[in-house]
Amino acid sequence: MPVFRRPAVKWTMVFLLFVFAAVGVLTVLAQTFDPVRVVYKQLKADSQYAYDVIRPEHSAIDFATLVQIDAPEKLDDLQERLRMLVYGDRDIDRDPGQIYPTGHPWPRDEGVLEWDPVASVTRYFATPGPGVLMVAALLQPAEEDWNSRFVIYQHGMAGTFDQSRGLLEALLGAGYKVLAFDQLGYGANSRRGPCLESAEECRGNLQFDFHQLELPLRSHIEPLRAAVDLALAKGAMSVDAIGFSAGAGTVTLASAVEPRLKRTIAIAGVLPEILREGQDQAFGLAWEIIKHPEISFLDLFVAASSGEGRHYVQIFNRYDRCCFRNTKGLLYKDAISDAADEIGEGGGFDVLIDETHAEHEISDWAVARVLDLLAEGR
Repeated sequence: MPVFRRPAVKWTMVFLLFVFAAVGVLTVLAQTFDPVRVVYKQLKADSQYAYDVIRPEHSAIDFATLVQIDAPEKLDDLQERLRMLVYGDRDIDRDPGQIYPTGHPWPRDEGVLEWDPVASVTRYFATPGPGVLMVAALLQPAEEDWNSRFVIYQHGMAGTFDQSRGLLEALLGAGYKVLAFDQLGYGANSRRGPCLESAEECRGNLQFDFHQLELPLRSHIEPLRAAVDLALAKGAMSVDAIGFSAGAGTVTLASAVEPRLKRTIAIAGVLPEILREGQDQAFGLAWEIIKHPEISFLDLFVAASSGEGRHYVQIFNRYDRCCFRNTKGLLYKDAISDAADEIGEGGGFDVLIDETHAEHEISDWAVARVLDLLAEGR
């Protein structure tokens, strides 16, 4: 008969406990500690390119050959095509200043007023299309002087602007006035709009049913242009725009259409079609652009970058758990910058990579970069 060895059982138990503890620690780290989560996500992904590695075929693309806008007359032609895409044949009828104060507070604003740099919150509304309402909050620091810098903030999907409290507090603390928008379909904004040439009872979702809507881009872009009208009419020296996630695409198109926007910063939310994959796949505003092959996102980037005193910057979270991760923006950085230089009207383009976290958010690192970029234009 075999001899029962109690010490062997003891050490086996110790080893198993150690293994279970190690697995538990790794599991917790994979969910909470970004560097470990990055490795975990890479190992778990179906493809090595799904998380951080650049595909060889993407690295081989000569983006300079894909950029079509490299002269002033080509830029003018693009901006005319964009205006037609956004407004149809009614751009000449655009009536500036169509944004109004509501005259009464909103429940969410009580919490915003608790932010240290906020002295007042005033609600504004715009009606950019039939049956479509878009609401914004004008956040002001203690100073009431409008002869200063003004920032438009466009939030992304499935949330509201107060989720970017860190960025907005930093802007207010630096003396900027901020007009903050939620995405259409969220917050107090309209969820749906009347369908194109259809019965009155048909209403399409303002994010996912663009094919059913008449001039859907107008509903997303016109409120931002009206915000520029408001700021300049009040005496602001210049107007900048920041967009996060889906809002990054919105401010990119708005800046390409609206040259009065000086500095535009798109965070974690826009790529050219050729680099989109997985959760970066286009819908809504982005898909409406892609549907028109005569207009490319690369050319939008050039248009948003070009003009005296203008600067367009993209920030990507390299290890983003949601989308638009990676360093793909660096692949086309030089091509866009060179095209803007060729046009010769001033302006600039840059891509920054945030490696400090793995969240779909605007980090403290990004906030610091935003303040630096805006300060350069003062």
